[in-house]
Amino acid sequence: MSKFAYGVKPQELEPNDLAWIENETIVRTEARWWSDFRARSIDFKAVHPDVYEHYPVWDTFQDGWQTAFTKPTIPITAESFGVVHGDAHNGNIMIQYMGMNLYTQTTIDFDNQQRSWYIVDPGTVIWNANMEMYMKNPLDEMRETRIAQMKEWFLDEYGFDTTEDELRQGC
Repeated sequence: MSKFAYGVKPQELEPNDLAWIENETIVRTEARWWSDFRARSIDFKAVHPDVYEHYPVWDTFQDGWQTAFTKPTIPITAESFGVVHGDAHNGNIMIQYMGMNLYTQTTIDFDNQQRSWYIVDPGTVIWNANMEMYMKNPLDEMRETRIAQMKEWFLDEYGFDTTEDELRQGC
């Protein structure tokens, strides 16, 4: 984590290490941050097309390792594809409790930025939540219910008419 950014890693939030998955306000804070990032990325692409073109594309970035995964079927449009963080795991996200049930998110470590589908960043957040719960307790009968609830809150706040199928493709 960073000594220069505010907040704690999601697993250190109160009241327990799953608060970032189970607390609706925290989940909506995360979704809003990624939605705002997407909106700024869309604007950046329109205002600075010459700089945008210098970002690597997902299938060539770091020798194209991501091509080993199933390619999303989401059409490439100005609204669906652009500069993404590319490494949205919990080690790069810090959340700060501001009081009165308000939170802020700070995201660090942008060295994997690339041109890709915007949904890969939120997909990584959800994938990390699912894997963290699975690794903690593979027999947890509530894991799928918790993830379903997290996805519902996340998609509702994230916007962009994003479907659960698109979110799954981002994972």
